[in-house]
Amino acid sequence: MNTSHRRARLAFGCLMFLAGSLLGACRSPQDSIAELWTDVPEFALYAAAFNTSQPEYRIHVQYVENLPSSVQHAADKPALVIGRYLKSATLRPFLQPLDFLFTELRLNERLFYPNLLTSGLADNHQLLLPVSFNLPMIIFAQSDEAARANDFTISLEELETSAAAFDRRENGSFNRMGYSPRWSPAFMMAAAQLLGADFRESDPIRWNRLILDPFIANLRQWIANSHGSAKASDDFRFRYLYIPEYKAIQQERIRFAWMESAAFFTLNQEYRSALSFRWFGETTRVRVEDDMVFAGLVRKARGSAAAEAFLAWFYREETQQALLTDAKLTRLMETSFGLAGGFSALRTVNENFFVDFYPALLGKLTPPDFLQVTGDLPATWPAMKRDVVLPFLLEATAEEPPADLFGTLDLRLRNWLKQNGL
Repeated sequence: MNTSHRRARLAFGCLMFLAGSLLGACRSPQDSIAELWTDVPEFALYAAAFNTSQPEYRIHVQYVENLPSSVQHAADKPALVIGRYLKSATLRPFLQPLDFLFTELRLNERLFYPNLLTSGLADNHQLLLPVSFNLPMIIFAQSDEAARANDFTISLEELETSAAAFDRRENGSFNRMGYSPRWSPAFMMAAAQLLGADFRESDPIRWNRLILDPFIANLRQWIANSHGSAKASDDFRFRYLYIPEYKAIQQERIRFAWMESAAFFTLNQEYRSALSFRWFGETTRVRVEDDMVFAGLVRKARGSAAAEAFLAWFYREETQQALLTDAKLTRLMETSFGLAGGFSALRTVNENFFVDFYPALLGKLTPPDFLQVTGDLPATWPAMKRDVVLPFLLEATAEEPPADLFGTLDLRLRNWLKQNGL
């Protein structure tokens, strides 16, 4: 089990202990009890808050790794699933359409970000509800705020130009470097998706080569123009970036760093107060990170009434405001950003309440139509991306990339599938 899974299990155990302390000995009839499977630890506390808010229903929470696969293969399925990478074609047959929640006025679709809600559609039916999301960001020193071109985003072109202006050599080697794509394969992935590389579910995965090919060529050109070689970028990182990049910004060693919003907003306030940011995107377009959290109802599972009541409760503005307040009071915000580890899928919650808890967001929340959502991805995508795609991007921008880039990527993906019995 890797470190992130161990941490998630530990966090979930701690939250379940806290949740248990909030519950009384009350019992409800079996048809009023729903099992919730999730890979989002915060839902232990959310379920506890729901259980204590009314006497009729109970939600029992179970932390489940590899959530999509677990739901597909379980003999006794839960009523409700909430987690990441649920937008997979293999999971759809097990999910119940949710359109009735809107037609019965139990949920208000106008509260949601339209593009996020639409991303939960399948065959013109609302199969999944968006819960939370994160955005890619470029961070920099607070003193550098006035140099940015606009208040919301920073583009690949602006990043390259502004980074190069910061570079400085001493005795033939760099002792300051604005930014290099080679410092973060995750940044390269975010940039590729933003520009339309369009990795998505297929057999096993497909991408837009007409975008990805020139994108990689442009990254190589950026590195060559700014630093002379990939080796110079790598040497600088080895020499200076043994500390977190946000600290290197404060030391004026680098100008920019790439982060996800969840990581930035759980930095110690002492560090965060010296930093500013822009969302990484085009002028009017920001690509949502691919680990969005969704909620779905499982077909023919026991406890559907309780599961539906929980969703109706969770998607109220006043509920989410209360959950944010509780997270602040219990100091959960120090380790978990916002709601369920991200921004709320309810636009009104972010606009009306998030700024109160995260003042750095004042004037920087993205307009609703800026948000772009990745297409469907297989449940295996996190491991596939970690083991194959990110290493490929790093190798593709190295001094000596593979001669046949995309043949290499395709072969590695297929070998990975065989090695993992898929």
